[in-house]
Amino acid sequence: MNTKHTTPIDTLVQLERKSARDPHTFLNELFTSHLPNQAQCLMEALNNADIEAFVVGGWLRDVVLDRPRHDIDLSANAPWEHVERVALSHGWSVHHTGIAHGTLSVVIDGMCFEVTQYRSDGTYSDARHPDAVSPVQTIEDDLARRDFTINALAWNASRGLVDAYRGLRDCKRGIIRAVGSADMRMSEDALRILRALRFASEMGFSINEETWHAMNTRKTLLEKLPMPRVRAEFERFLEGSHVQKALVAYADIVCALIPELQASRGFDQKTRYHCFDVYEHSAHCTGFIPAQTHLRWAALLHDSGKPSVCVEEQGVRHFHGHAEKSCIITRSVLSRFGYRKRVIDRVCYLVKHHDDMLGVPCEEITMTMVQHLLKTMKGNVELFYEWCALQRADAQAKAAGYQEGVALADALEAQCNAILKCGAPYSLKQLAITGDDVCTYTHCEACDIGAILTKALERVIDKRCENSHDALVNWLVAGSS
Repeated sequence: MNTKHTTPIDTLVQLERKSARDPHTFLNELFTSHLPNQAQCLMEALNNADIEAFVVGGWLRDVVLDRPRHDIDLSANAPWEHVERVALSHGWSVHHTGIAHGTLSVVIDGMCFEVTQYRSDGTYSDARHPDAVSPVQTIEDDLARRDFTINALAWNASRGLVDAYRGLRDCKRGIIRAVGSADMRMSEDALRILRALRFASEMGFSINEETWHAMNTRKTLLEKLPMPRVRAEFERFLEGSHVQKALVAYADIVCALIPELQASRGFDQKTRYHCFDVYEHSAHCTGFIPAQTHLRWAALLHDSGKPSVCVEEQGVRHFHGHAEKSCIITRSVLSRFGYRKRVIDRVCYLVKHHDDMLGVPCEEITMTMVQHLLKTMKGNVELFYEWCALQRADAQAKAAGYQEGVALADALEAQCNAILKCGAPYSLKQLAITGDDVCTYTHCEACDIGAILTKALERVIDKRCENSHDALVNWLVAGSS
């Protein structure tokens, strides 16, 4: 699993080549130029109180890689009570967010910083949290408990970058490597298995061989993790810009989380339309669709039912009913991951209908056809565009020469754009009559009102009736047939 890799944005290398200054000065200027004033004020205040403090972890990594930066975490050689005293003396607010583990949150002008005392972690009996922590004396000792080398970085302006585990080198090489013993790191906290996958998906990094072996060996520990934490990490994994490569490279872990996908691994589709097995096709489809969680779930699971419905005739495989079977699997998976019914229903709709327009020539796509499609989606334009996106991604993941679905999705979207521009009706809300009109001019039961309005909309879309109050009332009076 340890393959040579070039990071997509290797900013550090580029800037180093332009800089003739020594690395210490260069890195100090790099980090100082990005560090918010609030963080600098906090570090200066701690330093003036004879407390050594470092910026640690992901913020430094993301500066080096020129990625979006988020939380800034600090480590200090003092208990949280000392840090609190300094913060309060400067009028800053504090929160006891993790004092059991030596962590205090300090808020300065709306920015929140977690400050944690240098520590070592004890045993992890729950494969997630240390049972106890102990203070240590140096930042190097503190970095020894970190998960990956790219996160085991510490910096302050006085000492510069502390990189005891060559995390800077791994940043430049695009490698995810555990700090110290990989097996120990994964055994301590199983969530690190998913974090490694997430980093691979987000940054395009490769997981080094020893770390990957430990992850794969310890993957059964994932069952101990609370599902909300699993879901949060896996969502970020799915949204990564390198998710296709990560899904293929680390399928063992993905299938440990989603056993329903195991049958699709290596399952040859034996058709001229596909150049990948079912799992790889789904991985490519996931990479092509926009990076929204529910869309990526739909892409990942849209063909999950194929192995169970496969019928082979004369060396060619057919998958009749696979969309319905995939929908059943999707509902089961997303329910297990704890999604709300609204989200599950939306993803299931996309999965169930992803093949609905298969084989329809682009030239046959008309505004009327799209109006009817929108009607079946209850006028949900956003859902329509998502449905088109899944069809496009599905087609892009097929064999060269059999990607007509891309043009089909484009044609569908073009007609929808035209409908929105001209105001052509496609939902009951756009009708010139309402349910009250149906009650007034017919003798139908209340349960039939929706059916009559739907029939009215169909007549309007087909241009068999004008969308005006008088015309539609006349139709109602005439018997609504």
